[in-house]
Amino acid sequence: MKIFIKFISLLLFPHLSLAQNPDKFDEIYKKVYLEISQENFEKALEISDSLYSISESIPYRIKSLMLTATLWQQKSNYSKAIEYAISAQKLAEDTEETIQKMKIYGFLATQYRLSSLFYQSNFYLQTAIKETEKIKAIEQKSTFLGIIYQEKAYLEIDKKRYLNAITHINSSQKYFTINKNSNYNFFTASNEQLLGLCYYQLNDLENSFIHYNKSLDLFKDHPNNHIKILSYNGLIKIYIKRNNLSKAKEYIALLKDVVNHSEYLSLKEELLKTIEEFGQLENKTEEVLEIRKSRDSISSKIQENINTLVNKEQEKLLINNQNLNKKKSYNLYYALTISIMSVIGILCFLLYRNKYKNNLKIIKRELFQLKDKEFQKDKREIVISAVVEKKILAKLELFETNLFFNKKTITLASLATFCDTNVKYMSHVINSHKNKDFNNYINSLRINYIVDKLNQEPVYRKYKISYLADKCGFSSSSKFINAFKKEKQITPGNYINQLK
Repeated sequence: MKIFIKFISLLLFPHLSLAQNPDKFDEIYKKVYLEISQENFEKALEISDSLYSISESIPYRIKSLMLTATLWQQKSNYSKAIEYAISAQKLAEDTEETIQKMKIYGFLATQYRLSSLFYQSNFYLQTAIKETEKIKAIEQKSTFLGIIYQEKAYLEIDKKRYLNAITHINSSQKYFTINKNSNYNFFTASNEQLLGLCYYQLNDLENSFIHYNKSLDLFKDHPNNHIKILSYNGLIKIYIKRNNLSKAKEYIALLKDVVNHSEYLSLKEELLKTIEEFGQLENKTEEVLEIRKSRDSISSKIQENINTLVNKEQEKLLINNQNLNKKKSYNLYYALTISIMSVIGILCFLLYRNKYKNNLKIIKRELFQLKDKEFQKDKREIVISAVVEKKILAKLELFETNLFFNKKTITLASLATFCDTNVKYMSHVINSHKNKDFNNYINSLRINYIVDKLNQEPVYRKYKISYLADKCGFSSSSKFINAFKKEKQITPGNYINQLK
């Protein structure tokens, strides 16, 4: 079978000789990543697997694994993407391939950032920076520093700190300019698209328009890829904001075609938002409802993939905590036992010397009661340092800006994992700072989310109560209605009627 795959791969790419020319390999890599994956995801995966099968050296196997990881990223399957990247990392550990290691660490930082697991993301980003310090060639080093600053910009964009993002993008571009290699146009076009996005969010439509067009100009002789499509999407949003619907309409067909054929989930989700906004301005209610359903389905799939990764990270954290707690418990038990035995030994000596043997049992009982009280006291009292509490609150604030709380699978344990803490600390912070227990806290976020949707997007007022309940994570309409009444002192039906 392996020989057959190898034979087919060589038929597909006859110029990829057994010597495996790096330029030819990179050419195929980019074609699969930028073009084929947009049209036929399964074919792209097959080609990626074939590349791995015919790879005759570890560096090429690593590249093939990273191509597959990148394809799974496009499907927003971050667990799969990380799985292949970790396999590549294990291969790279036994080599001197500093550049590939840095690429892998940077990629892992991106996957965790896309999943809002910023602690893990920052860990891999810092690891990538350390790896970059080992690169001696200034041209190569500058390219990877450019990539790192670009990733930092993405992180700032996710946190809605657009001015910080622009600073990082400009730093990134300075590094890319030092080494104008074959990827220079792609890196630059990516930065221009990001600048267009940042200026749009800052409501500077003029600068946004300029940067989106610069990105498109760099790709004018290239087939459509996700960066190019995002630039078109940015221009349409500008035209919509300027109420120039005729100009926006020129590109809407392109977006619809991409949505129908692409497997890039996060790209489809973003494009559907724009198409939906355009449909609302044209008063196409039925079409908007269909688009909304499609977008919700994609959003749910992306969130499901993120939850899968979060759950895996949660399991890892629980296992680590269990091992750590076992070690701590053993050490604590050992120390207490030694202390108690020492005290008992001294008391025995004193009692024996003073002929108070009859009181020994009483003293022993009191000592063990004291020990039990200390354990119970430790169990009741939760002491969190101000620094740790501040970090948890910052993560909780970030949690409140995304849609994790709308998922039926959300638990106190998964929230603790998201906030890089344990369940005990998580519960304490929610009780202390939100004045609610976990369930009421989540219900409050869900109800306020749906109320915001009802106020900001009139199409939501046409949905059934059961759909609204499911949309924000409730398992039944009755639970949704009860939570709504508790939060807003009115039923959702009456609230919608008032809005109408």
